[in-house]
Formats: sequence, C-alpha cells, structure tokens
Amino acid sequence: MGFGSKELSLRIKLGFELINYICPHFCAMKFKIFIVNILCLFSGLNANAQYSELGFFAGGSHFIGDVGNYSLHVPQGYAFGGFYRYVLNDRWSFRAQVNYGTIANADSLSNISFRKNRNLHFKSNIIEGSLMAEFNFLRYKPGTRYDHTTYLLGGFGIFGFNPKASFQGETYELRNMNTEGQGLAGNPSTYSKASSFLIFGIGHKFSVGRFTSIGIESTCRSTRTDYLDDASGYYADATEILENYGAISAGLADRSLISSNKENLLRANPSTNDWYFFTGLTVQFKFGELLEKCVYIFN
Repeated sequence: MGFGSKELSLRIKLGFELINYICPHFCAMKFKIFIVNILCLFSGLNANAQYSELGFFAGGSHFIGDVGNYSLHVPQGYAFGGFYRYVLNDRWSFRAQVNYGTIANADSLSNISFRKNRNLHFKSNIIEGSLMAEFNFLRYKPGTRYDHTTYLLGGFGIFGFNPKASFQGETYELRNMNTEGQGLAGNPSTYSKASSFLIFGIGHKFSVGRFTSIGIESTCRSTRTDYLDDASGYYADATEILENYGAISAGLADRSLISSNKENLLRANPSTNDWYFFTGLTVQFKFGELLEKCVYIFN
C-alpha cells in the first residue's frame, strides 16, 4: 500500500528537517530534497513487496543410508506439514516449516549383494522443524504477469526419529534392542533419537489468482546421524548380545540369509551419515501485507 498525500508530505518534511539538522553546512538544498524523496520512494516499494503466506505440504519420502536401496526409488513413506513464509520481495523469502512423516527401506530392495544377504529393514516416524531461505529465479508476484518461477531453498533443522523393525510377527524399537552391542565394553554408546540436518532443495510454483499459489518441490536433508536405520558400525559379538540382551536382540542384530563368522565385519558404513528426502505438492495462501511502510522519524 502506498502513502496518502498528507502522510507523505509530513514524512518528507520530517526527513528534510533531520538531514538539515545532521548536516546543515555540508548538504546543498537540492541534494537534501533528492535524498529524502529517494528514501521515501524506496520505503514505499519495500512496503508493497513484503507480505506473509501460510502453506501446506504433502508428498512422499525417500531414505538413502546404510539399509536398503541406495539410489532414488519409489517412495517408501509419506510426509505432510505446514509452513509460514515471509516474503521480502519478488526474489527472496524466509520460511519456517514443521513436517511429520515416515521413512523406510529394506535390503531386499537393494541390488547390492552384501545388502541382500544382510537382510535388514526398518521404518521410522519423523517429526521435524526447519528454517529456510528461498530464492526465486524469476520475479514472482501472485496475481500478476510474474505468476510462476523455479526456486531454490536451503537452511537447517532438527528432527526426531525412532527406527523399528518386525521380527517373528512383532514390531520392536531397534534402539532398545542394542543391535550393535551398544552399552557393552568396546562397543558404541546408545544413540540419540534426535539430531539435526542441513536442508536444500528445488521447486516450482505458480499463482492461482491474487492470493493463492500451488507448487511442487523436493528437499533433501543431510543429517548428523548414521542411525536413522539403526545400522552404522561393526557386528557385535553374537554371544555377548544373546547373554546380555536376549534372543530377540541377537536375532535383530544378525538377520543374514547365509550365516557366517561376523567377527570384525562391518554391519554398515560408519564414515557416512544418513539422508532423507521429501517430495510433494505445496499450496500457500497470502494472508496479509506488512503495515509498516517506512521508519518513523521523531524530533
């Protein structure tokens, strides 16, 4: 929204008086007027450009880590969430988002012979929150001729997870099973069910009228944990797991189709962390423009 003529005149006058007070001897009259008008014009343009949106996301999920298919594949889970976007101008915006979903994978889906024989699988619920910046390749103003654009987004976030697997007809929380000998001498400690990630992605959106936009986007997360799938390091001693944690833990720790000696054998790759992706549709609604038009100047 623009300024009324009365308000604009008052602001120009106040701005002129401030500049005259700051530099009475160094600024020529025409230069002072020029500066005040440019500042007011710039503030007015910013006010027109800034607004907020509420949006929703729904789609599927992919997991890439130590268990299952290691390439992009048919989604094994789902995801949905909501977000708030603060639009700075027709190129840049900031976004806060919360999602809930599931990720899953299984060695039976892999074309790697080691994984097929290892025969692990998992499924985990995910709840996450993230903060992101977005950049539009094209100018984007809903309801105008600038009605579509491809965009990039990037940021960081935190999330919670809890991998589970089925065994003999029952579902177990794998963290509680200590499948890599967590807690035993010479083995890793129990991992946390919360971690953080860097997020980046790409999308395309277009407006449907003045206040509504729809789009498609894909975002990937480079996490700081290698235990989304409960697999990260070496096989633990099967006898120790059996004696300390029981037969179910021992069965979940080694599900190989072909039995063999697992001493000093890697169960998974500990040098790389896990990734997951959400891909789906978005819809967002413009619900208000900023009322702030320019900075007030007081005597």
